[in-house]
Amino acid sequence: MSKTTKTPAEYLTQAILWLQTKEKDNALISVLICWLMQTRCRGGSKTAHTDGANVWINESWFSSMPVQERAFIFAHEAMHGVLRHVAQMKVLFGKPDGKSSGLWRRSNIANDAWINTVLEQALGFRLSDGVYPDTKMPDGKPLFNDVGGFNPDEHDWLWLFQRINKDATGEGAGSGDDLIEGDEADDIEADLRAGRAIAQGAARSSQQRGTGGGWLDRLLGSVSQPVQDWKSQLWDIVTSSIPADWSMRRVNKTYACAGGLVGTVSHPGMGVLVVATDTSGSMTDEILAQPVAEVNAMLPQLNPEKLYQLWVDADVANVQEIEQHGTFTPEPRGGGGTSFIPAFDWVRDNVAEGVGCMIYFTDGYGDWDNVEPPSYPVVWFIVAGGTDEDPPFGRVIRMMPKKR
Repeated sequence: MSKTTKTPAEYLTQAILWLQTKEKDNALISVLICWLMQTRCRGGSKTAHTDGANVWINESWFSSMPVQERAFIFAHEAMHGVLRHVAQMKVLFGKPDGKSSGLWRRSNIANDAWINTVLEQALGFRLSDGVYPDTKMPDGKPLFNDVGGFNPDEHDWLWLFQRINKDATGEGAGSGDDLIEGDEADDIEADLRAGRAIAQGAARSSQQRGTGGGWLDRLLGSVSQPVQDWKSQLWDIVTSSIPADWSMRRVNKTYACAGGLVGTVSHPGMGVLVVATDTSGSMTDEILAQPVAEVNAMLPQLNPEKLYQLWVDADVANVQEIEQHGTFTPEPRGGGGTSFIPAFDWVRDNVAEGVGCMIYFTDGYGDWDNVEPPSYPVVWFIVAGGTDEDPPFGRVIRMMPKKR
């Protein structure tokens, strides 16, 4: 049977779908999926390579392997991007020309061995022609010396690089040539995509059961954990906006045991929750990770009938609509100037009624003039490093104490 060759984009989509079946097993997979969903995939590679922002593959080579190995390779290239290996090698060795080209190849082999070990743990199998710390060269000599105690939670790729055989040459998917230098624009985009993937993957993985290893916990840092005890400060606002439901379907047991029939009051959940997140240029990816974690923590507690997530700079750049009990996967847009007016205008024009509360995440650096208070409660979350100035209306919760 002849094998069908797909387009690079089709191979990428297929890999993402396969990786999603493994996502619940390891938070790392969530991060890699988020990186792959941002990247562009093209043909023209000997095997596969990346500049940290984009991926190139060899379509004929891909057609000869099973789906899971294609997914492994895409995950491998995504890890180079998430961990910013191209940027690291530029800092350490400069451009990959002259004498430094050999250093790039050898460090690339060390990177590949580290990545493949981590992916073997995450996916449960080895790449058939991949390079690993225990790989041997064609002459039978070890590719790396004295690496019996290798542990990716304790040793980085530089540890492997220092132990690589001086005659090392990789083969197949571990040939040491899957990292290339991008131009300045690609470097900037690579850094942005890595930051977004980590922040979005942390939020996405909070919906999953699995956890990552020690090195992954360090990578995600505090991104996946809310840094503010918002419950106590929001509770009076939230409960005042949640309608009470008196019902005789469930009898209050305290009175039932005394022979009385007393109904119960329940708070089934707030109506519409609007979350506006400032995505102006002053809000870095690291800062934006805080609101993402907070929203994921809020959803199961507040149980809104519907969530509108607005990503706002000088305008409403993107709107996400999440139904009750739905999963929130952030899709931030923006990066321009700051205006607080567009979010309130959007709610006025697009949400007829039932807004229980608006929560606005911002650093507070912007023009407060002409911002009119709406009829619904507003809570301003001022992120770490934000302004000391208080908004002209609404409640204020600071992610960290005011600067002294």
